[in-house]
Amino acid sequence: MSSILLDSSIDITLPEWLQKCFHSPSPKDRKQGETDLICQAFEFAYDLHEGQYRKSGEPYICHPMAVAGLLRDWGGTAPMIAAGFLHDVVEDTDVTIDEIEQRFGVEVRRLVEGVTKLSKLNFKSKTENQAENFRRMFLAMAQDIRVIVVKLADRLHNMRTLEHLKEEKRRQIALETREIFAPIAQRLGMWRVKSELEDLAFKYIEGEAYQQIVQYVEENETLRQQRFAQSTAILRQRFQQTGIECLEISERSKHLYGIYQKMLMSQKDSQEIYDFAVLRIIVKTNEECYRTLAVVHDIFRPVPGRFSDYIGLPKPNNYQSLHTVVVGTTGKLLEVQIRTLEMDYLAEYGITAYWRLGHLLDFSQLPPQQHQTRQSELAWISQLSTQHNQQKMSEFAWLNDLVACNDDICDATEYIQSIKNDLTMEEIYVFTPKGDLISLPSKSTPIDFAYKIHTNVGNRLVSVKVNGEFASEVAVLSTGDTVEILTDENAEPKLAWIKQVATNKAKNAIRRWYKYQYKSELKAKLLPEYLVPVVTFKFLCIDRIGILKDIIERFYRYKINVQAVRVETNSKGIADIHVSIESKDAEKLNECVREVAKISDILDFRVV
Repeated sequence: MSSILLDSSIDITLPEWLQKCFHSPSPKDRKQGETDLICQAFEFAYDLHEGQYRKSGEPYICHPMAVAGLLRDWGGTAPMIAAGFLHDVVEDTDVTIDEIEQRFGVEVRRLVEGVTKLSKLNFKSKTENQAENFRRMFLAMAQDIRVIVVKLADRLHNMRTLEHLKEEKRRQIALETREIFAPIAQRLGMWRVKSELEDLAFKYIEGEAYQQIVQYVEENETLRQQRFAQSTAILRQRFQQTGIECLEISERSKHLYGIYQKMLMSQKDSQEIYDFAVLRIIVKTNEECYRTLAVVHDIFRPVPGRFSDYIGLPKPNNYQSLHTVVVGTTGKLLEVQIRTLEMDYLAEYGITAYWRLGHLLDFSQLPPQQHQTRQSELAWISQLSTQHNQQKMSEFAWLNDLVACNDDICDATEYIQSIKNDLTMEEIYVFTPKGDLISLPSKSTPIDFAYKIHTNVGNRLVSVKVNGEFASEVAVLSTGDTVEILTDENAEPKLAWIKQVATNKAKNAIRRWYKYQYKSELKAKLLPEYLVPVVTFKFLCIDRIGILKDIIERFYRYKINVQAVRVETNSKGIADIHVSIESKDAEKLNECVREVAKISDILDFRVV
């Protein structure tokens, strides 16, 4: 294995784990080949980034080194850690992705390629650039979920050092983090990462509110700790009496942005919000979780409607816990979470918990509450690994749906907004007649449910039953509903459904069906070299508010003069929009019309 000579003029210190890789690799921690891969990736990145500096003034290599360190902490494999070192070299240097593969193998190439932005290609706008980068990233995620974990490590360190950028850039990155990357971390169950990303974004987007909440939380820390100490003492005494083996009772502060959101939703100020922190109880088994709940409700008066059972009905990201709100010893409301050690670990680290546990051979690195016997820990790790293999496909079904649902959206602005909506929508849980659990966005209808099952089920829907009773196909579903879809081979989707469904999957499937029906009617063609001064286009569209505005804006964006507009709408909800334009530049006109045709609600177009 090679040894590295750091430039003495560069003031950096290698983290202890990386120093061990170079000087005293331990087979107990990693295989020799894996250690070599990590060291070679660092050396390569160090040489390539030499002379580059971040806005903070520190050597650029400090960033990939920090990213690789996060990935190691999350239990990442050697190829993931290597990708952490190399994630910026293709974008910021002359190295090609093929060279990455030659030096470090196909696995590292795929991870690096998945997180590399398309900065070296020409795009018409920043929005289009952003949209295409997200398309690539989500597609790469669907093929290898580790891609987004590398990207989250990259984004987390960038957010930790965001203060060195200009205010406008800080706000732009913070908004993107809140709207895209924090929701992805939540979908992966990575609560710690999600919370930190949201708090950092909160700091730069609503700085004044952030400081107010920080101040109030700090001022009330002592009183809150006293209140929790009283509740904890009472609970421990009762657990001993009832024979419940409690591994831990602790106060966990809620993250700042979560408190801010609750204030906005309840329209209360910080002094009226009770749950700045929660009391978390860790026990050994699922059965003890429910016994513990009974004890909590026996000691403290439960608040009606504030109990949630995420053990019996886990969240799609595999989160499990019992949540309840009770009236505490001081008369103030107290939120209590009850879970097992395994549930707690999965809730904190999400998908990375499986990797992290698999690599934690040194048990001194485990949290204190996990210092049980080595035999039981190994059994736990084996159990979680098996659980991960069984649930891996179902856990990431949302990702495949997201890629498929947005694959048909060509317009960059519409695509980005669609992604944001998909990631941030609250979810409900409904059942099939056979008892299978289906997750859907809130405000979903039986139509959304049908298309979630299969496109043909949605296209052939004729009637629905909800909880055994016939219901409207556009009725809003609630958690716990059982939905049955009745179909007919001769049925077809209604165009009006597009305005009534909640999911992009349903909307896009309906659009595809109508585009197929009308495509053969208009036989759309690309434009020839027209010499006439005025050209009229007929756009066949799904009628909706704003469709004309979206079309005209595209022409204005290309500085093409619109002379006249005529709109005709039929009873099926189809609009014929005739646009007469003046342009002597056929090439620019062709390019503009292609952009107009990307609007998802345009079924087809032709020259009149």
